[in-house]
Amino acid sequence: MTRLLDIGISGLTSHQTALATTGHNIANAGVEGYSRQETVFSSRDAQFVGGGFVGSGVSVETIRRVTDRFVVSQVISDTTRANELGVVADGLEQLDQLLAEDNTGLSSVLTSLFNALQSASESPTSIPLRQQVLSEAERLVDRYQSVQGQLESLSALSGEVIGGVVGEINALASGIANVNQRIIDAKTFSTTDEVNDLLDQRDNLLRKLAEKVSFSTIEQDGDSINVFIGSGQPLVLGVNSNQLIVSDTQASSFEVGLSMNISGRLRDISGSVAGGELGGHLKLREQGLAEVADKLGLVQTLVVHNFNNIHSQGIDLNGVQGGDLFTSLNDPSLQRSRVVYAPGNASDNTVVSVSVDDPSALVGSSYVFALNGVGVFNYSLTRASDGVVVKEGILPNVFPQTIETQDGFSFTLESGDFANGDQFTLLPTRLPADNLQVLVSDPASLAFGLPVTSLASPGNIGTGVLSQLASAQESSLTNAELQAVLAARENTPPLLLRFTSDTSYDVLDNSDPLAPVDLVPPLNNLSFLPGRANPVLSAPADSQVLASSAAFSQAPVLGAVGSTSNGNPGETVSITTTDPLTSTVSSEIVNLLGSESAATAALRLGAVAGVEATANNEIVVSVLDDGVGPPLQVGLNGIDLTSATSGPVPIPVTADFLAGRINNLLGASGVVASAQGSTLNVRSVRGDDIVLQNISAGADTLLISSANGAAATTLINGGQEATTAGTVSLFMPANISVASSAGFFANSSAQSNPAFLGYDMTISGAPQAGDRFSVTPGSFGVGDNRNVLALAQLQTASIQKSGNASISDIYNRLIGEVGSSTSAARIDREAADSLLLQSQQRASSISGVNLDEEAARLLQYEQVYNASARIISIARSTFDTLIAAFS
Repeated sequence: MTRLLDIGISGLTSHQTALATTGHNIANAGVEGYSRQETVFSSRDAQFVGGGFVGSGVSVETIRRVTDRFVVSQVISDTTRANELGVVADGLEQLDQLLAEDNTGLSSVLTSLFNALQSASESPTSIPLRQQVLSEAERLVDRYQSVQGQLESLSALSGEVIGGVVGEINALASGIANVNQRIIDAKTFSTTDEVNDLLDQRDNLLRKLAEKVSFSTIEQDGDSINVFIGSGQPLVLGVNSNQLIVSDTQASSFEVGLSMNISGRLRDISGSVAGGELGGHLKLREQGLAEVADKLGLVQTLVVHNFNNIHSQGIDLNGVQGGDLFTSLNDPSLQRSRVVYAPGNASDNTVVSVSVDDPSALVGSSYVFALNGVGVFNYSLTRASDGVVVKEGILPNVFPQTIETQDGFSFTLESGDFANGDQFTLLPTRLPADNLQVLVSDPASLAFGLPVTSLASPGNIGTGVLSQLASAQESSLTNAELQAVLAARENTPPLLLRFTSDTSYDVLDNSDPLAPVDLVPPLNNLSFLPGRANPVLSAPADSQVLASSAAFSQAPVLGAVGSTSNGNPGETVSITTTDPLTSTVSSEIVNLLGSESAATAALRLGAVAGVEATANNEIVVSVLDDGVGPPLQVGLNGIDLTSATSGPVPIPVTADFLAGRINNLLGASGVVASAQGSTLNVRSVRGDDIVLQNISAGADTLLISSANGAAATTLINGGQEATTAGTVSLFMPANISVASSAGFFANSSAQSNPAFLGYDMTISGAPQAGDRFSVTPGSFGVGDNRNVLALAQLQTASIQKSGNASISDIYNRLIGEVGSSTSAARIDREAADSLLLQSQQRASSISGVNLDEEAARLLQYEQVYNASARIISIARSTFDTLIAAFS
C-alpha cells in the first residue's frame, strides 16, 4: 500500500509542478523576451519485490527553458546590424535631400553665378550686371554657409544622440552585471537547474544592448556572462560593469572621442566601436558627414581658388589690378582652422597650420598626422579616405617644420611642446563657413578686363590668325605660379612674334617697334605646326631658359675652302633633376660629339625628360664686291650661289641677289636669308652649321659682322670659308639644372622665361615667313570682357588634375555619390530588417508561447493530476480494507 501511495503522491506533486509551469507560460505569453518553459519528468528507480521490479513513480528532473543559442545569437547580430543601417540610411537621406534640392544645395546658386557672369561678359561696363555678379557671389557664400551649418547641426544632433545612447549602454551593462549576480546567488540552491526567468532577463538585456552597439560574449563558469565591445574592451566582467564615456564630440570636425573607464583608467576606443545605434551614428559622422564636408569643401575650395586666380589677373573699370574675389585660401586664420588636435596629446600649446598649395591636386579627404617613435620624431601622414600612408619620415626637434605632400597641401608644425604619441587631424579641404566672404563690394572693382592687347600686322601675307588673349587658368596654376604670372606681366616688355618660316617663329623685344631686338636670353626658332591651333607664350610659370654662349657658337672658324668645321670640341653635358617633394636627385648624361651641329645637339638634349631644346644659327654678312676683276663667287653649305646654271648673275653681286638665291636653293632645307642694302642675313632655322665660302679668284671679300647675336669681324678672302656653329636654348622647369664639361653653357645662367605672361593665346592657320603678331602689355583692357569670359568658362573648364573635372562636375559627382550611398543604405536597411524579422520569427517559433499548445498541456496535466489523486484514493481505500480485514 505504501508503494502505491508513494506513486500516486509523486504523480500528484510532479504534475502539480507541470501545471504551475504551464500556467507560468500562459501568464507570460505577452511578456517580451520570455522563453517558453517545460517540465522535464523522469521515472523513479524501480524496486525488486521478488516477482520482478516494480516502478516507484515519477519525479521532476528540471524545468527547461526552450531556446536555441544559435538563434538567439542570430537575433542579436541581426538587431545590431539593422539598427546601425537604420541610423545610417536615415542620415544619408537627409544629406541627399540637403545637397540635391535646388533650395538647399549649391547647384542652383553656382548656375546662377555663371549665368550672371555670362550676361556681364556681353556688357562688361554695365554696373547693374556687375552688381548682379556680386549678388550671386554673395548668394553662393550664403548658401555654402547654410549647407555647412546644416552639416554641423546634424553633427551636433548626432553628438547629443550619441551621449544618450552611451548612457543607455551603461545602464544596460549595469543591468547585465546585476542579473549575473542574481544568477550566481540563485545557483547556490541548485547547481544543476537553470534560473530560467533570470536567463530570460539577461537575454532581453543583451537584445536591447544589441540595439545600441555590437558586442561579443563569453560565458564564465556557466553562470555569468562577460560582454566585450570594440576590439575586445570589457563592458561587463562577471558582476562588474565598466562605463563608456563620451570624451569629445566636435560638430565642425565630426569627430567623436569614446573612452572606457576600466578600474579608474580611461582607455580610448574611438576607432573600434561599431554596430547598433552608436555604431550607426559614428559611421554616419565619420563616413557620411565628414566625407560630405570634405568633398563639399573641395568644391568650394576650387571655386575660391580659381575665381581668385583669374580675378587677380584682370583689371577693373578704374584700370586697377584685380585681387582676390573671395577670402584667400591661405588666410592665417583659415590655415589654423584646418587642424583638429587629439584630446590625448601631451600638451595643449602646440600650433599646427595647413596651407593649400595646389587645389587642383586635392583629393577631398582628411588626414591623420601622428608622431611616434622613441627619442626621435618619426611621423606618418595617413589619408583617411583610403588608409594610404602618403608621407612618413623623421623630424628634428626644432620648430617650425614644414612638410609638403603630393596631395596639394603642406602643413607646418609652428611651435609648442610636441611629443611622441601626439596626433592631429588635418582638414585641407575644409573651408569654415564663417571665415568665407566676398571681398569686393564695389561692382566697378570687378576685374573683368585684361591689361594687354594683341594685334596681327596688317602686312601679313599668310593666313595665320591670332586668338584673343585670355587669363591663364590651367588647373596646375598654383599660388606660387600665380604670383609668377603677375610678376611676369610687370617685367615683360612689349613682344613681337615674327615668323621666320611657315614652321618657326622668334619672340622679340618690341619696345622699339622700328628695331626689335632679341630677348635675354633669346627665344628663337620656336616651332609652329601649320593648320592647327598652336599655343604660344605658354611656357610654365616656373620655366627657365638656358642658351649656349660658348666661343665656338659665336666665332666663325676661318680656313681654306673645304677644311673647316664648326669648332665644337665635343663635351659631356650633365642634366640634374631634383624632385620638389622628395628631394630625390637623378642625373642624365648627354655626350655631344666633336663638330656636332647645334641641331643635332638640340635633338640629343631635348630627349631628356622635362627639357625642351631648340637650335638656331644666324650670321650677318657684308658683301664687298667692287664689280671689277674676276667676279665674286659665293658658296653656302657646298652650293655655288653664283653659278650661271641657276640663272643670270649680276655684276657686282648684291646681297639682295644672294638672299634670293639662298631662299630658292636652300629654303627647303631650312636655310633662309634676307637683305638690306649690302648686308645679307643668313639663318638656319633648324640650327644646322652655316658654311659661307668665297670661291672667287679676285680681291672681292665677304665680312661676317655678327654670328648668333655676337659681334664678329671675320673677313673671308678668295679661297677661304668660315663655318659658324649654331646655338642651343634649353627650356626647363626650375628643378632642373645643367652643367657642361667644356663650357657649352658656361657663359649663360638659367633665367626665368621672359615670354611667360600668364595668358592663353593661340595662333592658327598658316602664317608665312615675315608675318608678325604683337603683344603689348599695359592698362588697355579697361572695359573689355576677356577676364569675365575666363571666369564664366570655369563652369566647364577642367580644374582638377585627377578626373579632368569642372566645378559643376565635381559637385554633381558628390550628389551622385551621396545619392548612390543613400540608395545602397536604403536597400541594406530593408534587407537587414527582413533578416531581423526572419530571425525573430524563428526564435518565436522555438521559444514563444503557443496558447493552444499550453491549453492542451493544461488539460493533459490536469488529467494526470486527477488520475494521480485517484491512485492515492485507491491506495487509501485499499489500506482501509486491509485494516478492516484484520480488525
